[in-house]
Amino acid sequence: MNGIVMAEGSRRGIQVGRGHSTMNFSVFFDNTKIPQWWVSHVRNDEKTTVEIDVNFILDLGFTQITLATESRRFTVETNMLAKMNTNEPVDVTIVKPFHIIIKSISTRWGDISDETTEIKSEIVTYNPHMIPITITQLGFEIQMNNVSIGEGETSSLIILKAKTETTINFTTEIFNKKLDDWFVTHLKNGERTVLKIRMFSILRVGDLKVKVYLGTYEDEIRTDLLSFSQS
Repeated sequence: MNGIVMAEGSRRGIQVGRGHSTMNFSVFFDNTKIPQWWVSHVRNDEKTTVEIDVNFILDLGFTQITLATESRRFTVETNMLAKMNTNEPVDVTIVKPFHIIIKSISTRWGDISDETTEIKSEIVTYNPHMIPITITQLGFEIQMNNVSIGEGETSSLIILKAKTETTINFTTEIFNKKLDDWFVTHLKNGERTVLKIRMFSILRVGDLKVKVYLGTYEDEIRTDLLSFSQS
């Protein structure tokens, strides 16, 4: 996958009779390489080239002869950030009776390293009240099949002025090492992932710090990594 060997295996001592023969064999997928693949996938604009190579080798004892090689190649594409972007206004309750309107959310990939993947977010809000609203922190949690893979928070106090639009920028980090746990659930779930993005605010009352969830966005991601077998 993108030049990274994710699975390999072999079967020996196969007896092939006349006519058509069906052979069953298994290869082991190395889940520990999922973070490495993920980095290549995001850096390649969320595209992965999958290559499947099957070699048929005749072992004569003193030498080996490759009789045939079957190769398949196809591309898997995702567009995960598109699912996070929206221009549809959403009314969000902060603390009753106060609420704000989230007018839009736009995201893009930030810095990508072996350990983390950044998502840069810009949220445009509107405060419909006659007084300003102060939010200690605002953030996101990202879950894939209920596996928490990332989170991010604003680093400073946010003041939403009365009857005014405010643009909030912050960074969410995906922890790449958690992606192998997610990928196992993805395969067990028929190559289906439920993506959940939970938005929250941090409120302080005296010495008490409270996380208040403002809403959850949910969507589905599907892949078909074994589609080569049907062609």
